[in-house]
Amino acid sequence: MNTGVSQPDIAVNPAFIFALLFLPLFDITRVFIIRMLNGSSPFHADRNHLHHLILSHGFGHRSTALMMASFSLMFVMLQVLMPGLSANLFIVISVAMALAILNTRVIGWLATIHHKIFGNSNARNIRVRSN
Repeated sequence: MNTGVSQPDIAVNPAFIFALLFLPLFDITRVFIIRMLNGSSPFHADRNHLHHLILSHGFGHRSTALMMASFSLMFVMLQVLMPGLSANLFIVISVAMALAILNTRVIGWLATIHHKIFGNSNARNIRVRSN
């Protein structure tokens, strides 16, 4: 039924959608590469995903979920604050940020701070295979 009222056009920036999906895409690509370098199927289940890496440093499930959501929000904010950034440059900056933030040393440093503030009650014995 046509009411005669026109609906506004909604324009969705593809870079914004990419920013929303960046962390899961980065994680699955990273895990597939690790699995193939290890000679196993990219579809073989293991504990190489980012959330397992974070859990292995003693963070609880809530802290891990909050950390992953914060990382995702950071990529969205990067895109929102720099809307004129070309898609290619955004991808390069996002990958560089992800590699810098999500490496083992940074997660370990965050774990040290977390344990000093909240104690070590959430310690896990999960090993992440990287070789």
